[in-house]
Amino acid sequence: MIMAYVKAGSPKSGEAQRIFTTMQIAGLHPTLESCTLLVEAYGQARDVDHARSNFNFMLKAGHKPDDRCVAAMITAYEKKNMLDKALNLLLELEKDGFEPGTATYSVLVDWLGKLQLVDEAEQMLMKINEKGEEAPFEINVSICEMYSRAGVKEKAFEALQRLEAEKERLREDEFERIVEGLLVGGFVSDAKRVHELMQERGFVLSERLRVSLMAAQAIPRQRPRPRPSK
Repeated sequence: MIMAYVKAGSPKSGEAQRIFTTMQIAGLHPTLESCTLLVEAYGQARDVDHARSNFNFMLKAGHKPDDRCVAAMITAYEKKNMLDKALNLLLELEKDGFEPGTATYSVLVDWLGKLQLVDEAEQMLMKINEKGEEAPFEINVSICEMYSRAGVKEKAFEALQRLEAEKERLREDEFERIVEGLLVGGFVSDAKRVHELMQERGFVLSERLRVSLMAAQAIPRQRPRPRPSK
């Protein structure tokens, strides 16, 4: 039941909490899975205080958070742009023996990329590669947007090629991020092509971005000086 409310999105986070409380009253002990689901639910609802409260409850219940659970808590902090609290949490957990995995590193890549902390995001990418695990497909959206904004054409286009090869997996909001990143980087023709792919999927570009794309095509601007590729 809790899983159903998590999938339903933010308006249902309170329902998930009520089910969790009822389970405890009935004598059912909270599991790592049920606690993680609540952290995810409140994270989706942008309610970072309740997300952290349930995370702390899980720790007091004797459960050690796994990579998925920590990634959910970091995501909750990301929605409120609380990078200092997220990093402090990671430091605390690592002192207790927690080792971040691909899920946690992927959230950090996305967050640091949005902040244009390219060097730091690349360090997280290296951590994923060192683990020899397959990174989630969605991370290519973060990589493409980050490098596009930074003007690193080669790396941006490598990620873009991977995305275009599996365009049917992209959501509307992900298309938006890609188009906006390309526009910011001055890659107007590529932004136009991605917009056309977006339309083929039946998605509609936001009015703000649609106007920006039209203006960029009508009034070409000089691209920013590219960041040296490593």
